[in-house]
Amino acid sequence: MAEIHKIILFRGAIETLSYFSRQLEVHFKEKGCAVFWVDMSNAKESAKKLAKFCKPKETAMITFNFIGLGGEEAFVWEKGETIWEAMQVKCLNLLVDHPLYYHKYLEKKHPGMTVFCLDRQHVAFIREFYPRNEVHFLPTAGNLLLRDPGEAASKESLIPYRERKYDVVFIGNYAPLPDLAKHFPMQSKEYIDYYYRIIDDMIAHTDLSLHEALIKNLREEIGELSTEDLKTGMVSMVFLDLYVRTYFRAKAVCALAEVGIKVHLFGKDWDKLICAKRENLIWCGGQVDSAECVRAVQNGRICLNVMPWFKDGVHDRIFTAMLNGSVALTDDSIYLRELFSDGKELRFFTLKQIERLPEIVKELLDDPETAERIAAEGYEAAWKAHTWEKRAEVLDAYLR
Repeated sequence: MAEIHKIILFRGAIETLSYFSRQLEVHFKEKGCAVFWVDMSNAKESAKKLAKFCKPKETAMITFNFIGLGGEEAFVWEKGETIWEAMQVKCLNLLVDHPLYYHKYLEKKHPGMTVFCLDRQHVAFIREFYPRNEVHFLPTAGNLLLRDPGEAASKESLIPYRERKYDVVFIGNYAPLPDLAKHFPMQSKEYIDYYYRIIDDMIAHTDLSLHEALIKNLREEIGELSTEDLKTGMVSMVFLDLYVRTYFRAKAVCALAEVGIKVHLFGKDWDKLICAKRENLIWCGGQVDSAECVRAVQNGRICLNVMPWFKDGVHDRIFTAMLNGSVALTDDSIYLRELFSDGKELRFFTLKQIERLPEIVKELLDDPETAERIAAEGYEAAWKAHTWEKRAEVLDAYLR
């Protein structure tokens, strides 16, 4: 078997995913691999150069969320064959959302593609509903501050914990719930009522994954369904995921603000959040990129995270907080509980008892010595196992 020594990465589609890829680039360059960047903002021009770069069986592409694998015209040759098939490029595809968002792509055959999911329940879901795909578990990693393309990430000279500017930071966007509801696909009262019943069920049963909640409610409403009918039903209601995660995101932030805890918010549309004590919400003023998010975390004592409904996985915000010397404060998951202990490397709260969140924050702020110890232990744990360099090592093994 030929050795892989050429790597294709993607930028110009989603800034966050490009930032992840920049950190992967470092590992492969250090290994001596040639790296080619596809610019999705000018994909046709990149595709012209790509054919010269690729060498059959010696080239791999690493992408996220089917970028480059979604049937983009630039990568499809005259006979309908993709450049990846024609040049025998091995494809590693990392999904950072629930697989239901990529239903139409998972249904198709992608020769040479291996899928990776950041939640073990997502892996099981793909194996059950899209069995033609090879899939494995690979959590995301934490972000570090990269100043130059291809720059190796080194341990940052961290701002001392007690000298940081912000007590609590939250990085991520907000969307008003009424605005989300306007985009529900069926606007009849019958459908709207049904959607809200599922939303209420997910809020009441926070241990259920997205697909478990949807399957449960579909069967209660309709009865037994075939696999194909279940998929069709779930795909038609995947938008409920964004609604429920936004509901808890707002609830967590307001729970702190309403008891006088100031929260610095980095992301768009937080000015639209209705909160009883908005004076305690300090908004950065708009969309921020990944580097700005890292800088915010580096200045935060506590980094609040609300998971995007990953019940057996992890979000990169958690590892980013740990790698940058902040106390990660997050709702839990099965996977996170296996990795870490509450009060040792991070602090957990539960969505079922979100009213306890202010109490946990006050404990951390009133006991900086304990908080500093948690931040230090989290930092070491993340550096040991949860950088993008570590994830690149795992991906590298799949290329051999």
